[in-house]
Amino acid sequence: MMMNYFADMFEAWGLKDGTVWMWAVLYGLPCWVMGMWLVVNGFWGRRRRGVVKCGGCEKVLDGGMDEGRDVCEGCGYDLCMKKGVVWGRMRSWRVVMLGVLVGAMPLASWGVMLGVIYYQMQTRQHRPALYMKHMSDYELIDEFADTNVDGTSYGWLELIKRQRNGRLSNQELERLAGVFCDARVNTYSTNYDAGILFLEAHEKGMVTDEMELKLSEKAYAFNNKRWQLGELKIERVEGGVVHCKMRVPWVWGFLMAERLVAVKEVKVDGEAIGFEMDWEKSGEMWRVLRLKMSESDLAEKKDREVKMKLRLAYIGLLESGGVDWRTKEEDWPEVVLSDEEVEVMIDTTF
Repeated sequence: MMMNYFADMFEAWGLKDGTVWMWAVLYGLPCWVMGMWLVVNGFWGRRRRGVVKCGGCEKVLDGGMDEGRDVCEGCGYDLCMKKGVVWGRMRSWRVVMLGVLVGAMPLASWGVMLGVIYYQMQTRQHRPALYMKHMSDYELIDEFADTNVDGTSYGWLELIKRQRNGRLSNQELERLAGVFCDARVNTYSTNYDAGILFLEAHEKGMVTDEMELKLSEKAYAFNNKRWQLGELKIERVEGGVVHCKMRVPWVWGFLMAERLVAVKEVKVDGEAIGFEMDWEKSGEMWRVLRLKMSESDLAEKKDREVKMKLRLAYIGLLESGGVDWRTKEEDWPEVVLSDEEVEVMIDTTF
C-alpha cells in the first residue's frame, strides 16, 4: 500500500527512480548511519574514569582497583576473575536526541519539498508532470503564459517529447516562442530546455528567421542582465597604449544564432582615438583591445568616459558553421539575420 502510494507520487511529480536513489545514497543513508551511531553511543555511554563497580553486587569500589584488592569487601566476589569488575558508564541524553534529529533530517527534507510543491500549486507556479501529460498543446503553452513564468522543467520535457513525436504544429511552435520571449522570469535551466526544443525544430525546418532572431535576442538579453555588454577591464598602460578587455556576454545552453561583435569606433572623453582588436587572443566572453593615446594624456591616472560604437551581427544557426568569436569582421558571412550598430558608454579609470 505504502509502496504504491510513493510510486504514484513519483509518477505525478516527475521524480525519476534515479533521482530518488541518488537522494537516498548521498543524503539519506549518511544521515541514518550517523544518527544511529549517535543514538547507540549516547545510550550506551562512555566509561567514567575512576568509577569501578563490583561484578557481583555492583557496589562502587572506593579507590578503584588498589594494589592488593582481590575480593569485594561487601560480598566477597573475586575481582581478579573475568568480568570481576565493571567500569561505570555515563549516558548522554543530549547525544541521543542529536542522533534522533540527524536521523530525522531526510524525512524533514521530504516534508519541506512537499510543502514547497503545495505552495507552488496554490500560487499556480507549478504543475505536476502527470497533469501536463493530459493537457492539450495549447493548454500547456497557455499554462506558461497564464502563470507569468517561463515554464517548469516538467513542462519543457513534455513539450520536447511532443516535438520529437511530431505533435507540435508550426503555429503552436510559433506561439510557444512568443510566450517564451515574453516571459518575465528566466533561468539557465529553462534556456537549456528551450534550446533543445527549438534546435530540434530548426533541424526539421520549422523555425523561421524571424523566430530564430527573436529567440536569440531573448537569450542574449537574459545574459546581459548579469554582464554588461562593452564593460572594460583595464589590464595595464604601457607608453601610449591602454591594454584592456571588453566584456561580451555569451549564451549558455541555448543553441541558436551566433552573435558576432566588432568595435567600430572608440571615444575617450568625447575625443576619437585609435584602437585595434586582437582577434587571436580574444575569448568567448572577452575581446582584447588596445587603445592608442598620447603619453601626455596617460601621464595622470583619472576617471574617464569611454564611448564605443559596436557592430552586432546575428548569424543563423545553419550559416554559422566555422564562425565564432575568433572570426575577423572582414570574414563574417554576408547572409545574416540582423546587422546593427549600438553605442555603449562605460565609466572607468586609467
